[in-house]
Amino acid sequence: MRAQARCASNTSVMSGWSSGKSVLIELASDSVPAWRQNIFPGDILYDPTFLARIAGHVGIYIGHDSVIEASKSEGIHETSITSWDERDEAILLGVSAPYSAMRGAIDFGIAQKGKPYDENWTQKNSDSSSPSWYCSELVWAAYYNQGVNLEYTPDPYVVSPKELYDSTLTYFKGRHGEAEPGQGVEIRATCPIELVVIDPDGLQITKQVSEVPDTIYMIDDLNQDESPDSIVGIADPKRGTYRIEVVPVPGADPSSTYNLIIYRYANDSETILANEVPIANIPEDPYQVEVVTDGSEPVFPSSLVSLGPNPVSSTGCVFWLDLPESAIQAQLILYSIIGRVVFETEIDPDATRFPSVGTWNPVDNDGVELANGPYVYVLIADGKVIGQGKMVIQR
Repeated sequence: MRAQARCASNTSVMSGWSSGKSVLIELASDSVPAWRQNIFPGDILYDPTFLARIAGHVGIYIGHDSVIEASKSEGIHETSITSWDERDEAILLGVSAPYSAMRGAIDFGIAQKGKPYDENWTQKNSDSSSPSWYCSELVWAAYYNQGVNLEYTPDPYVVSPKELYDSTLTYFKGRHGEAEPGQGVEIRATCPIELVVIDPDGLQITKQVSEVPDTIYMIDDLNQDESPDSIVGIADPKRGTYRIEVVPVPGADPSSTYNLIIYRYANDSETILANEVPIANIPEDPYQVEVVTDGSEPVFPSSLVSLGPNPVSSTGCVFWLDLPESAIQAQLILYSIIGRVVFETEIDPDATRFPSVGTWNPVDNDGVELANGPYVYVLIADGKVIGQGKMVIQR
């Protein structure tokens, strides 16, 4: 649980720093919104909702009701703290650092004013002479140059706003609003591949450039294995077919494997497109994801496998299969609710059901009967996920 700092909202609040002989003190009156009554120069403002929660946004409070932040439209600029009152959601974070470091971070940020926005979310730079900054890179670098590393999981890649929120060196001080999750979607690929995403209008999103507004390509170490992973964020998915091309990184070992997952913020769910597929088996045709609308929520339908009966009783169940005629290899995999593989089996590409006769009593890979509860089943053909669904065991 994050530490919280509180103060009475009916009293004036002194906030400031001391450096050498100078002291800056600010008094917050009762007219200041309660969520930032305890604001202090050097605190971080965090908006988790920016770009449909895919990217988020941060800035540094520099005192005198002003914030230094980086935005695509205005570059590195100073804005009024009241603009954060108008956001759908904003969180105030304190920083566990000496006053001198907070003062230094503020001076660093002010010195960057006027520089352009950095649209390259695949790396980060701490050098004060950097020609451009994205928002969280600026805040991170401001403190990093004072000997304070706010990145939650330090690596050579992007530092996201959420990593500053999750940092062990920041703490919760206040918030206002709590916006809905939104319809943002992330396409996540663990190493050693990069992605080319082509939207229904034929526009591309790549590591180098995006032709689609409100999208982002990030490089980070998602599974903390010291290698880069790709994340493509789409704030407002279009209706139609998205094609996802998988490109091996230069020098990738053909026996290395990759995973490809669609994550939806609206319902905090995942769709597995590829699971531990060898680089040598990358399919010639792109992965395809069809986006339809169910109210305002994107849905990604795809299923060539069904299960009955469901819930599964003590009499067992049958998986009904509709594998493509071109299929050469097929697998049926069962995951626990936390994403652990509990059962997997090879499937005859000509099969129309599993098991071939009778019913299957759900067991793990060691033959131990699975406990009651929810599971996810996935059908894979030639390295591509072609169907999936939920199974509930209720003996």
